[in-house]
Amino acid sequence: ELKKYPSLAAFHAWLAERTACGFVTRSEAVSMLPPVILGCRPGDVVLDMCAAPGSKTTQLLEDVGETGLVVANETDEKRACMLASHTRRIGMPHAFVTACDGRRFPGLNKDDKEGNCFDRVLADVPCSGDGTMRKNGGVMRRWKCNDSVTLHPLQIALAWRGLCLTKIGGYMCYSTCSLNPTENEAVVAEIMRRAPPGSLELLDRRSDIKGLVSRPGMTHWKVMTEIPETKREVRDRKMSYKMKKKREFYENLGVDRDKKKKEEVKEEGKEEVKEEAKEEVKEKVNNDQEK
Repeated sequence: ELKKYPSLAAFHAWLAERTACGFVTRSEAVSMLPPVILGCRPGDVVLDMCAAPGSKTTQLLEDVGETGLVVANETDEKRACMLASHTRRIGMPHAFVTACDGRRFPGLNKDDKEGNCFDRVLADVPCSGDGTMRKNGGVMRRWKCNDSVTLHPLQIALAWRGLCLTKIGGYMCYSTCSLNPTENEAVVAEIMRRAPPGSLELLDRRSDIKGLVSRPGMTHWKVMTEIPETKREVRDRKMSYKMKKKREFYENLGVDRDKKKKEEVKEEGKEEVKEEAKEEVKEKVNNDQEK
């Protein structure tokens, strides 16, 4: 955005230089909320389950200080390499980058059989990103109802593993870039249902952040899904598109469409007969093999 304003060219150059040197890390204000809510203290051992590109990891590193440790995990190896480059650029040696499936992230203390080894865990899980439509028009074009339903099991698995890795008395923060309840309230509700009675407490941290505008979580919601097309509907749609293109082509050439249409019908009939004959032969062969 700064490039659009010539009057801010000097500031843009200064900002780019400081970012390259590791003195500045740019992040949107709303993206900075999860680490603030997590409330890390100096000396804490923290797990960032889905860390790339690393802006939240930078916040966590600042909070725990040099006496603490942040394990920044990223499933994708290329993104993990970018994350390692980022932590090296900002010059914070108390970061440990891993490339592991968060659903099967191992415990770091072999003596602790239950794997409860982290004081804080941040689960900023993969999501549909429908909450970013205000700034990213591509999300609107790619958005589908089934996205949240497809991601729901993965989000539950990551959140559950994060809880299993949290020490007794520790904290885990679950966050997404989505607004729909399937990826938020529904995940939290399922985690609360799975947890043994008395082992998990849901905290309201809104009062800890002054000026934060928020709304209560939803308690009832509908799960939106796509209406699946039948094979016949898909075939009819494809045939309609093909016939439309052929009609436009013949109109441009000035060809007698009725004559061509009759010929096409004949050819299609022949092809259907051939296909039916092939299917009958296959069925006979299969029946003979079964016998």
